[in-house]
Amino acid sequence: MREAWRAGLSGWAMVRVGKTWEIYRPVGLGRTGDHLLMVSTDRLAVFDRVVPSLILDKGEITTQISLWWLKQLSGLVTTHLASMDVPEAVAGRAIMARALRMIPFQCQVMGYMNQGAMWEYREAGTVGGQALPGGLHPSERLPEPLFIPARKGRPGTPDVPVSERTFADAVGEGTAAALRDSSLRLYRRAHEIAASHGLVLADTKFEFGVNEEVGDIELGDEVMTPDSSHFWLASEYRPGTSQRSFDKELVGNWLMEQPEWDAGSFTQPPPLPASVVALTRERYVTVYHMLTGCPWQPRRAR
Repeated sequence: MREAWRAGLSGWAMVRVGKTWEIYRPVGLGRTGDHLLMVSTDRLAVFDRVVPSLILDKGEITTQISLWWLKQLSGLVTTHLASMDVPEAVAGRAIMARALRMIPFQCQVMGYMNQGAMWEYREAGTVGGQALPGGLHPSERLPEPLFIPARKGRPGTPDVPVSERTFADAVGEGTAAALRDSSLRLYRRAHEIAASHGLVLADTKFEFGVNEEVGDIELGDEVMTPDSSHFWLASEYRPGTSQRSFDKELVGNWLMEQPEWDAGSFTQPPPLPASVVALTRERYVTVYHMLTGCPWQPRRAR
């Protein structure tokens, strides 16, 4: 799955390959004190596995959605974004970012009861180990958004939700409180903004890191895209039923229907049929269009 833009990065040394990100430094520069080139690829990961099919323009779409959110949320949080001065080959799908020491936890915020949470809720009356009132239904809005920290798994393994006590013991009381407050504040504001654009932001997750030059905690990774969030159409939203999700859930649902592949295995998922690839791209484009108010036009077509 070699993407064409990679050929235009001569002079850049790869630092890290993630499931959907690639990180580079200029050749010859040291490993500290400089900025990182973060490139969002067209790869898609579900069940902590990279699907062997590319979603055309996904990296550019998610980057542009992230940048749009950062403008809307300006003043609420400091981010790793340093500049948009990137090589032409990755313009639109990359940013220059400050190097952070990433905190090894996902900061998940859930505003609505999703299908996975219903299993725990029906068994124990809890979600993420937190007690909830009885009588809640699938897709119902929760009385208050839940903050659910999750320890990041090794490559190919899932993130594991932990209690807030375990989280605080791992990162420190002050850091845990700051991450919880920032995550909930960002989600609440983003939920309001999404609603004003006809979307329900059902849940999302954030990653934070420490800028060791100044000691600040900054928001890293991408921000509230269909890669990290569940979006529903407000016009279709009906609590008590499953929702049509405008994110990568479509791919996960298709994979779960494939009898030859086990989501709990360590094997690579099968390639996606062209129809699933096209519909997934369409749903990412829909979120971009509804949030920004602009029709999607990739740089290659401009």
